[in-house]
Amino acid sequence: MSFPPAIPEQFPALDRARLEAFSRDLDDLGFEKLLDTAPVADTPVQAPSFCRIYGHRRHGCFAVVMQSFPAIGGPIELRCMLNGYLDDGWSVGVSNGRPLPASAFVRRPRAIGMSLPMATPTELLPRFLHFRDQVCADLGLRPSGDTSLATYIRRTLESLAEIREAMERKSLAVGLSQYYARTLGLQRRRSQLVWLGDYPKIAEERRAAGLGPGFRGAAPIE
Repeated sequence: MSFPPAIPEQFPALDRARLEAFSRDLDDLGFEKLLDTAPVADTPVQAPSFCRIYGHRRHGCFAVVMQSFPAIGGPIELRCMLNGYLDDGWSVGVSNGRPLPASAFVRRPRAIGMSLPMATPTELLPRFLHFRDQVCADLGLRPSGDTSLATYIRRTLESLAEIREAMERKSLAVGLSQYYARTLGLQRRRSQLVWLGDYPKIAEERRAAGLGPGFRGAAPIE
C-alpha cells in the first residue's frame, strides 16, 4: 500500500460536513494533521477511500478520519478511529464506526479495540486513553510515543502483513459463519463492538504468575 497525497475535492461523495466537524474536534483536542491521502493497495478489488491522518504527541496516539467508496452499495459512513501502539506488537483502538461484517476475517490476537458508534472524537479520546491504560497495566506493557507519519505508515504496512497472515490461517468456514452472523444480525451486539483477542488470556496468565491484577474487563460499551 502507498499513501499518495489527496484533497477532499477528489471525492464528490465525501461527507464534507462530518469530515470538517471531526477535524475541528481533533484540532481542539491537540491532534496535528499529518496527511490527507487516498491509499492505494496492490489489489484490483480495493475501494477508493479518503483518509485524514493525525498524530497526538502528548498522548502518543494517532487519529484517522476515513471514508470508503465501494462500487456496490454506496459510500461507507465516514468514521473516526483512534489508535495507539504498545510493546510486543500490541495495538489498541477505538472507532465511532459501525463494525463491518468483513472484519471477522481480519481480527488479530494482539490488535484489540472497540466500536462506539456515533461517538464524537471528543468522546472517543478519554475512552481510548482509559482502555489503553488498563490494557498496559494488565499486560505490563508501555505505549509507544512516536507519532510521526513515517511510523504510522510503517506500522500500517506491518498490520496489513499480519492481516494477510491471519486470513491465510483462518478457516474459511469459520470466517464465513462469522461474516454471515454479522450480516444477518445474529451475533450479540457486544461481540460485534468489542474485540479483545489474547488480552484476557494473557492477563489471567500474568495474574496466576503474580505479575498483574488479571483481566478486569474491557471499558464498558453503552
